[in-house]
Amino acid sequence: MNRTTSWKNNTLTKQTIIYAFGNFSSKLASFLLIFFVTYFLDKSAVGEYDLIFNALSFLVPFISLQIGTSVFRWLLEDSKTENLNLIVGNTFFLLFVNYTIYSIVFWSLNFYYHFSWALYIYLISILQTFHSIIQQILRATAKTFAFVLSGIATSLLTVLFAVVNLCYFKMTLEGILLAHLFSLLIVSLVLSKIINLHTFISFNISRSLLKSMLKYSLPLLPNNFSWWLITSSTRFIILYFLGVDKNGLFAIAYKFPSIVLMVGDVFYMAWQEKVIMESLDVKSNSLALEKYIRFLFTSIILVSCISKVAIAYLAQESFSQAWKYTPILLYATLVQSVVAFYGAAYLSRKDTRGVIGSSVIGAVVTISISVLGTKSLGLYGTSMAILLGFIVVLIIRIRQTKEYFPVIFPYKLWIQFTIVFILVSVANYIDNIVIFTLSLIVSIILFFTYNKDIFFQLKSEGLKV
Repeated sequence: MNRTTSWKNNTLTKQTIIYAFGNFSSKLASFLLIFFVTYFLDKSAVGEYDLIFNALSFLVPFISLQIGTSVFRWLLEDSKTENLNLIVGNTFFLLFVNYTIYSIVFWSLNFYYHFSWALYIYLISILQTFHSIIQQILRATAKTFAFVLSGIATSLLTVLFAVVNLCYFKMTLEGILLAHLFSLLIVSLVLSKIINLHTFISFNISRSLLKSMLKYSLPLLPNNFSWWLITSSTRFIILYFLGVDKNGLFAIAYKFPSIVLMVGDVFYMAWQEKVIMESLDVKSNSLALEKYIRFLFTSIILVSCISKVAIAYLAQESFSQAWKYTPILLYATLVQSVVAFYGAAYLSRKDTRGVIGSSVIGAVVTISISVLGTKSLGLYGTSMAILLGFIVVLIIRIRQTKEYFPVIFPYKLWIQFTIVFILVSVANYIDNIVIFTLSLIVSIILFFTYNKDIFFQLKSEGLKV
């Protein structure tokens, strides 16, 4: 059975269940890890930890040239043995060339600038790139179970090594970095064995194939850079204006929105495959978007309600004020997830150039407002800059894709949920147990009432997975 047939025998719900299992398990471990380390690291060290991994999120796409997206897109259409060998073989040839160039550039720059934690940044970036490409191969060739387990294993091993390093060896930030390094190394070696990586090593290099794959992936680099400017560059603006301590506080504030992003990523992976493999009509697209928005909104309403109490219990007292910035960041992450929904339309047409314009404009908006806002309003200004950047991107993408991506945006539903979200978030600032209890009850009722059809469908489809 080829990949196309395999997809058609699945529903969007089934694919979401599969990805949800892996994503929730792995991201939950990572989510809890950051709160665990606050008991061993101060705000300055947590801020430095956050800066390192935001720097890695910038480096990895440039090392790989985003070739993993091409691997997934090409193999999704045809993963026959001869095609698989040619695509994967050429991909790893390109990766080897990229590693060589990256190594020369990285260590040359380090000779002059002496980066903090340079060796860890270098090794983790290499392994993250390698790990992500193998995951795309697994995903595209219907080895979904291995794909899911790889994410879970990486996160669990990271947590295990971190606990041992922090508690037993009494290490600090270096212990966390070693934990990430060892987990990536072990899982990458196992995945290499699963796909029999050695069988793809050959000198059958196809310039035409590499050219077409790079033509698809390279336009994603400026888009990825713009995306990074919106989501991660603000950490360095915080560092410049407010210091590394405030960046540590912001890192904790952003952890609860990462839950919503995790939900969005789960749906997006399944939705991306469906859009690529099928031609959907306006009714199907609109229904999927409406359900998606309902689930995201009720999720951020519930998370916003409990964020203040949760941070107080999960993190050290010095991080307790992080909840104040969480509502704005939650709303920003909601918008980001809907932006990704529209992004799948570009990829389905192999029109990766089309995503660049909106992302660049969003990045310019975010950076401009962040520089002004962070200086005058502190972390509130940073949070608003990220939100406004994503809103601009969403508006542009709705307009750009309307000609070839038939979908009706549920504006009325969006406004209604926004009002409820604001009310629940404001209630957190009122230190009253009665108001908190009422907000929590309303949030839970909304979540299960508006998503009951999804839960029923998950139950019925899940039994047949």
